[in-house]
Amino acid sequence: MAMIVAGIIGASFCGSTLVSRVLAGLPGVISPGEIHRLLGIKNGSIPYSGWICSRHGPACEVLTRDLCDKVTEENIYDVVAGAFSRDSGMPVKLFVSSDKSFHGQYHRYVRKPDVYLILTRDVVSHTASLARTAGTEEAALSGLRNFYMRELDVLETIQALSVHIELSAFLHDPQQALVWLHESTGGLFPQPVGVFDYNADYHHSGGNYEAHTTNVIDQTRPERRTLEVLTPKDVLDGMSEASRRIAELKIPHLV
Repeated sequence: MAMIVAGIIGASFCGSTLVSRVLAGLPGVISPGEIHRLLGIKNGSIPYSGWICSRHGPACEVLTRDLCDKVTEENIYDVVAGAFSRDSGMPVKLFVSSDKSFHGQYHRYVRKPDVYLILTRDVVSHTASLARTAGTEEAALSGLRNFYMRELDVLETIQALSVHIELSAFLHDPQQALVWLHESTGGLFPQPVGVFDYNADYHHSGGNYEAHTTNVIDQTRPERRTLEVLTPKDVLDGMSEASRRIAELKIPHLV
């Protein structure tokens, strides 16, 4: 059976690192993170800091500098999957990429993902997180809305197989979420085997440092609802069109 490729679609701080860790615990699944960084290191657009894997650092023997030299836009999925297979001794059945954007990354590769995971999170907390880098809450909300609208334009045009995942719903019960994902993709994602293990070993390029270093999913952690300028109405108005379009895609939703 040919390897399946899944691509996460989500704005920065959407929670893709946490979701990747969950998915990496499934049998036959790898989730190596933001693989475009390998191409970036190869062509010099991303500086090489001495290590690539955010989980294992310089000790990683899977995501290496030598691997970067082997990847191209034509073979990136197969080359990375081969490195994981040699490390584990097991074939890769499903490859989950956290490149997060069709416009930004997926369009570059000759092979496109077979299924897309549209990942969203609570828009108030997401806007607050983005504001730390966007400068203002207004800019963060505008960027959030524009990102999802642009990505949805593409997904609607290519009529790609997609599912919509809301972060808090996914992390509330990862075991049940994995069963839902298996059923919603017609079996493309495997069934979880045994008790869900958040600490299964994985190798990951890029991502959120905090998500890599925590050993548990903290379901009690309060969301970052610290917006100073935007009111709830502003937030809802700003994302309502994108949310409506996601709903109208008539795809499975985990919310």
